[in-house]
Amino acid sequence: MKHLDFLKMHGLGNDFILIDGRNIALNKEKLKKLALQLCPRHYSVGADGLIVLKKSDNNTHDYKMRIFNADGSEAEMCGNGIRTLIHFIKYLEINNKNNYRIKTKAGIIETEVITYNDINSTIRVNMGKPKFSKEEIPANVEKVSEIIDYEAIIDEKKFKLNSLSLGNPHTVVFVKNLNNIPLKKWGKAIENYKIFPKNTNVEFVEVQDYKNIKMRVWERGVGETLACGTGACASVVISNKKRYTSNKVRVKLEGGNLNVNLINNKYIFMTGDSKVVYKGNIRI
Repeated sequence: MKHLDFLKMHGLGNDFILIDGRNIALNKEKLKKLALQLCPRHYSVGADGLIVLKKSDNNTHDYKMRIFNADGSEAEMCGNGIRTLIHFIKYLEINNKNNYRIKTKAGIIETEVITYNDINSTIRVNMGKPKFSKEEIPANVEKVSEIIDYEAIIDEKKFKLNSLSLGNPHTVVFVKNLNNIPLKKWGKAIENYKIFPKNTNVEFVEVQDYKNIKMRVWERGVGETLACGTGACASVVISNKKRYTSNKVRVKLEGGNLNVNLINNKYIFMTGDSKVVYKGNIRI
């Protein structure tokens, strides 16, 4: 048996187990097994995912991030997760920087520490450019190049799907009242809908006014979570594209609020908190 140090953290209730993997030999299969071992609630530490800090490959970035969902699948990126990773780096006292470039499977992500203490931090993340083409999402559809107001019959229910990629696939569905939707049923059905070869994250959005939306999320490989950073950004991009909202929007999630700013309809900046729950050590 080996002992592994970890930090339990969350961004708006979207919780993660973070480990320092800079000097540990952990391949994809080992990390998948570790996520399956540590993430189950009630039986282990419990989390939505496992995040691993890795050394950089070259001078284009400071560190690498790998994230595994609770079901063992590897995700490309996670907005809430990368905020906790930046907090984790500061917590480890590796250096005194406030700006970090993190390599993910979705590309290099630029981040900035706005405020920091051991327990609570505020982090801003440049989420990059949204991608709308069906090849980049990806989505297997004919006769259209983008998935905007795409009508789909799923489990005998008609939906209008709005999809994009922020390094990982997202599908936004607008509803009149978030409290009245069967999120698990609809979320799971849309996540696994036939046009999405890699499945999709699903955001249900209620527009409150020009600067505020409410959102609930069904995350691919996880299920319902209290927050999703990339999902919040995807929801703002689509809301703005359909002229429901401005380019500066507060996204109200089950776990708290995120501020999202869309610059020139291209670059997306997300600002939110990261918090430490506890430090631990577990036998693996």
